[in-house]
Amino acid sequence: MKTVNQTFDWHRFMAALRKEFVENRTMIMFGVLGMYLLLTIGMITNNITESLNNDLVNCINNYVPHKMGYMALVVTCIVFPSMAFRNLKSKGGRVSQFSLPSSTLEKLLVNITIYVIGFYVMFHVCAQLADFTRIAILLPLRSDRIIVPGSINFMNLVNDTVTGIGTSLVAEMTTALSTNVLSCMAMYLMGSILWPRLSLIKTFIAGQVITLIGAGNIFIAGMYYSYTGPHYSWLFDTFIASRSLWGLSCWYIVETIVFGALAWYLLKHKDVISTKWWK
Repeated sequence: MKTVNQTFDWHRFMAALRKEFVENRTMIMFGVLGMYLLLTIGMITNNITESLNNDLVNCINNYVPHKMGYMALVVTCIVFPSMAFRNLKSKGGRVSQFSLPSSTLEKLLVNITIYVIGFYVMFHVCAQLADFTRIAILLPLRSDRIIVPGSINFMNLVNDTVTGIGTSLVAEMTTALSTNVLSCMAMYLMGSILWPRLSLIKTFIAGQVITLIGAGNIFIAGMYYSYTGPHYSWLFDTFIASRSLWGLSCWYIVETIVFGALAWYLLKHKDVISTKWWK
């Protein structure tokens, strides 16, 4: 007798993925369209502003919308994962979610595929299309006052953002920013399970509290280091005193794994009657 794999089955996963996409395709399409329109408006506005304030050389040098693009990426990576398990807000939604003939891991991976990986990929596609749209709209208006720089590659957004800052620690900062985005996506995905109602706001507040606690711990570690001397300073030297961005990247990776594991645990222990995570 063949035993059905209750942890992960590809056919069950694909069926659940199709179901999630079909039932929420309108919201997903509006989300992608909204990203595209906001990025297009931002790029056109930035291009015109730089043209009016600078000459040709300075406009081309200053029109580097990667910083704006990176901030938009961060916003995308916290807004859309927080919408992943919004159906847990109602009893009917929880019944629909938990009655699916798929495992907890499959349900989690379905939402990761659409609301984390899917929107991350679509952001870069929308950013590139928005840049082409900027050129198509502004090129007929090109003049001595309206300068239109050529197309920009947004597929390497984080690295180009760091390069535009002018730092020599390009690889370290690129890795740190990339893993930070990954950690944010995992945290807000977990928040959508922990707090289905007002998930974005509650997770944001919790994240700020965690940041403040972390900053306090760094301050305490610094004070401790100043009194204990070099015999106990290896951790401080590695992650704090040397400002090691590689150490920070490792920390973000650990956060991503922890938040992902907590998301699976919380989803597994949700029930239809109560939304409380401790029930």
